[in-house]
Amino acid sequence: MSAPNANNEPAADSAVQSQPTWTNPHRSHRPRGDSRGGVPRGGGHGTGRGTGILTSTLSQHINDAQSANSLRGRGRGRGGWRGRGGSERGRGRGGGGGGFRSDVARPTHFLALPLQTHSTLRTRIGNFQSALLQHSPPITGLDPSIVIDPRRLHLTLGVMALVHPGEEADAPSAEGREGLQPKKTTDDALALLRSLQPRISQLLLESGGGEGVKVLLEVLDVFPPGATTGANVLYLGPEMAGIDNLRHRSSNAISSSREDKRSWKERLWTVSNFVHQEFKKAGYIVEKRPLKLHCTILNASHRKPKRRLPFSYEDILNSSARATIEAIAQERVEPSTVAVSDDVSSQLAQVTEVLASTSISSPANRHPVDDRRGSPLSVDFGVYDVNDIQLWVMGSRGRNNEYVNLGGIKLEPVT
Repeated sequence: MSAPNANNEPAADSAVQSQPTWTNPHRSHRPRGDSRGGVPRGGGHGTGRGTGILTSTLSQHINDAQSANSLRGRGRGRGGWRGRGGSERGRGRGGGGGGFRSDVARPTHFLALPLQTHSTLRTRIGNFQSALLQHSPPITGLDPSIVIDPRRLHLTLGVMALVHPGEEADAPSAEGREGLQPKKTTDDALALLRSLQPRISQLLLESGGGEGVKVLLEVLDVFPPGATTGANVLYLGPEMAGIDNLRHRSSNAISSSREDKRSWKERLWTVSNFVHQEFKKAGYIVEKRPLKLHCTILNASHRKPKRRLPFSYEDILNSSARATIEAIAQERVEPSTVAVSDDVSSQLAQVTEVLASTSISSPANRHPVDDRRGSPLSVDFGVYDVNDIQLWVMGSRGRNNEYVNLGGIKLEPVT
């Protein structure tokens, strides 16, 4: 049972299972504040007041930006199904750049490994984001509107275009290279996910038993890969180099700690890639690039007003926010699920106070240019247990600004 916050509202993780009334994403209606359709927007501007990272001052900046743009795109007939976010287009979700093919419908839902239930992770990422926003001089291209609310944190296993049961006739059709794409429903996707549970349970048993997977957030990097001043997405994730080739494990003696981390990442990859591949085989996931496990914390595609303006990864690496990363590493948190504390709201408020003058920095003589010299930064944001795979509605917002969860499965071994 989650502890209430200072406003006697449930903490963010208690709302993960909430399923507020959802408007048909294939019609022209949109969630309030989304000018282009079903696009997850960052910045912590949701209605929930519980554990958000942003103060009322910064929230007002974001709300003002959304209000100014809330009428943009109305009447264009695009509808929520055409989600336009960078991560949904594949830049953030599936790999390092590009978008979905024009011959398939835009994605509306995605499979997620939830991370937002961990209060410690929300606090750490909120602390880091706030340090970035408070840095002086401002980081080129950084703006509150591109900050991802920690109540929306996750790893994506794949995006797909779905309709709700009974709405097949209203859904837009996509003429693909092999003819008309079949319309798949959310119930179909959930049924497929549940059908995979026995095999997932067996994979968990073969990889040591126990429930769930562990997610290590040990690398800070950007999309496009290698960008420095032309970055579109900033993310945290596990270092998976070599993990996807499980047949060639090193036989060299290594420390127990390193062996544990490798085994956690192998288990995570085995389960995640299995689900991804099965949904791809069944025609739900059409993205051709390999799965890239990452947790987005900045996304330039969410910028308001809408402009094609990336941010500077180089500025981030050279900012005083690096001290926040180092402080987080000093905490040396053990890999376990962290319960939500009673005073998490006050903790977040103390560490994420943002200056009212925070604004985008893009002087005329500092146009971002992608010089492809960036490199991943080793960090230690902790290790977190994930015990579910869930189907989330792209662009949705629950009462605490979390994504709306339509259901899923537990990651449990064979009993």
